[in-house]
Amino acid sequence: MRRLSCVRRHPDLAALLLVLLVAALLRGGFLFRAPVFATGDSEGYLAPGFALANGLDIDLSASKRTPGYPWSIAFSIVAGGEDLRSLVFFQHALGVVTTGLTFALGRLCFTPARVGRIVGSVAGLLVGLNGALVISEHTVMTEALFVPLVAGSLTAL
Repeated sequence: MRRLSCVRRHPDLAALLLVLLVAALLRGGFLFRAPVFATGDSEGYLAPGFALANGLDIDLSASKRTPGYPWSIAFSIVAGGEDLRSLVFFQHALGVVTTGLTFALGRLCFTPARVGRIVGSVAGLLVGLNGALVISEHTVMTEALFVPLVAGSLTAL
C-alpha cells in the first residue's frame, strides 16, 4: 500500500525507474553471454585508448579520429582494468543512461504531463529494448559514446 502511494505521488520517477530497470536487465543479461564485438576500426580506437590509460601521448593529427572515444576507452581501462568487458560494461551503462534521456525527452516534448509520461515511457522502453543499440554498445565503436551524447544534447535543448 505504501509503495502504491509513492508511485501515485511520483509517477514520473516510477516510470523512469521502470524504463531504467528494463534497460539494465536486458544489458546485464547480454553482458556476460556474448563476446565483445570488434570491427575493423576498433583497433584504431583501442590503441590510442590504451596509450592514454598508460600515460602516453597520442598524436591526434596522425590518427584522423576524434579524441572523445579513445578518452572514454582510457577512462574504462583506468576504472575497470584492461579487460574489454570493463569497456563494454561502461558502454552498456551509457546505454541505460540513453534510455533515461529518451524518457526525459519524450516527457518534456508532450503536454499534458500524463501524455508526456506515456510517450516518454514508450520511447524509453523502445530504446531500452532495441537490439541494434544493445549490440552497438557491445561493440568497440564510437556510436556507444555518441548516441548518449546526442540524446543528452537533445534533452538539454
